[in-house]
Amino acid sequence: GDGCCIGPDDNMYELIQIGGGDAENFLQGQLTQDIARLETAISLPAAWCNPKGRVITLIRLLAMEDSIGLVIPATLAAAVAQRLAMYRLRSDVSIGRSNGNWTCIAVSDADAFGRLDDAGLLPEANSVCSNGKLISVDCSAAERFVEIFGFSDAISAAGLNVESTLSAEQR
Repeated sequence: GDGCCIGPDDNMYELIQIGGGDAENFLQGQLTQDIARLETAISLPAAWCNPKGRVITLIRLLAMEDSIGLVIPATLAAAVAQRLAMYRLRSDVSIGRSNGNWTCIAVSDADAFGRLDDAGLLPEANSVCSNGKLISVDCSAAERFVEIFGFSDAISAAGLNVESTLSAEQR
């Protein structure tokens, strides 16, 4: 294969954007992460737990232009957005689900790493980088792979082929 493991048609993840003046404080009370760290970290892992402390879902936080992005499994997006809205109360917080042109892809081949490097988006091992439009996260595991989060047009503009996905038996 071409080393691309997750493509845009898989819809494995969806983006929920949390905006407004109280967004940081609101999320600080909801997630297992110090939201203040996101400004310098760009992207952080977090968990959202029920009142008893059981994990409902793992989340990838993204520092976006005018909001905080929550990347969550697509199957949970509607329920999570609805549940978060219940806790908003009178806070200055907006909760929006991304439209279909936002995507997450993962690449693991040298060619894709080269294109990421050319776009200034190749992170060091276990780190994150951003060009303002895209955020890439190095998920060094047994084999290196990089996840790229952003809107489809920005991914295409970076020269990354988002049409190629692994066939079902390669997953």
